Amino acid sequence: MKTRLFALLAAAALSMGTSTSVTLAGSLTDHIKDGKPIRLGFFVSKPGSYLTDDGKPAGNMNTITLGVLEKMGYTKIEPSAMDWGGQIPALDADRIDIVTGGLYITKKRCESVAFSNPVIVVPNSLVVQKGNPKGLENYQDILNKGSMLAVVSGFATIEQAKHAGITEAHMMAFPGNTQALAAIKAGRADAFATSSTEAEDMAKSSNGELEATNPDKMPDKNYVAVGFRKSDADFVKAFNDAASSYVGSAEMMKATAADGYNSKMLPGKVTADEICKNL
Repeated sequence: MKTRLFALLAAAALSMGTSTSVTLAGSLTDHIKDGKPIRLGFFVSKPGSYLTDDGKPAGNMNTITLGVLEKMGYTKIEPSAMDWGGQIPALDADRIDIVTGGLYITKKRCESVAFSNPVIVVPNSLVVQKGNPKGLENYQDILNKGSMLAVVSGFATIEQAKHAGITEAHMMAFPGNTQALAAIKAGRADAFATSSTEAEDMAKSSNGELEATNPDKMPDKNYVAVGFRKSDADFVKAFNDAASSYVGSAEMMKATAADGYNSKMLPGKVTADEICKNL
């Protein structure tokens, strides 16, 4: 049953300065010219992307994206929270225009998504029960000890875990973070892999039941970017041009400080094209 659940969830995920405006070709630009808002779609997971109590987009990815769009002259925004596996399908179906839900740049996603240049680089951590009773620090420990890894369908960490040798028999698939963390608390799963920033937030919000492992013990370095449709390549170029002076600026660092963004998370000058070509 577990293998069948994993397969079903995986299948569902795959269904998955001076402000100046510029004249561009592409469906997103036509959408903007028609006076419609830019529609942001994102999975809710602090501190990357979430909604405030009054319904405004917040979190590092949303804050950075909104800052860049403002530099481009665009402030009419419509946010939409959704399941992780629904982000890319919603983009493909023209229900949203931009994915800000913390997508790692991966080989598979490079085939279907036009990524901005990365705006965050972050390692992974494991979320485990308080005290880390099984001594799990990385995928190799999970493999060697035959432990159970909780995963969310569509997360890049699934492929990373498989690359380390962990099979689906040692993965328990869930539709979202809440269910995965509940399984760890109940002892049905032993660890959950996610970005170190999200892992820290999950641990802090667990009432002392969970902890995040040391990210230095994990092998992966993940570049996080904003996702667009392939047909909006010209808009992506303009977005990257505006982002080049905004990402890492004092203005951006101040705006994202409340959600824990720091200088170690700056991605440097590497481009999405370079990352996709070398995956």
